[in-house]
Amino acid sequence: MTGVLMVGYLALGVVQILAITSALLDLGAHWLLSCFLALFITCIPLVGASAGVYGAVVWGLMVAQGIMLFFGPLFVITALALVSHHSAGLRSDTDRH
Repeated sequence: MTGVLMVGYLALGVVQILAITSALLDLGAHWLLSCFLALFITCIPLVGASAGVYGAVVWGLMVAQGIMLFFGPLFVITALALVSHHSAGLRSDTDRH
């Protein structure tokens, strides 16, 4: 399960980098500066997702679609990680008895 979560988070990060780069280019930044800034902005979870939403709007999506694109998977990945962590804790409790 951990591998699936890591691949999902990595895929979300790549799309987020592309969207943030598009957003910064739309704001008039140079492409090289946009790429470097996108790498740093993506590392900040809520700020990166918010900037990704703006990039999705630049791509032509509606705001609600951008929110679902970047915040939806973030919530799903977080929920799966919590469930996985909780179930691992339950397994270790039953192994002790």
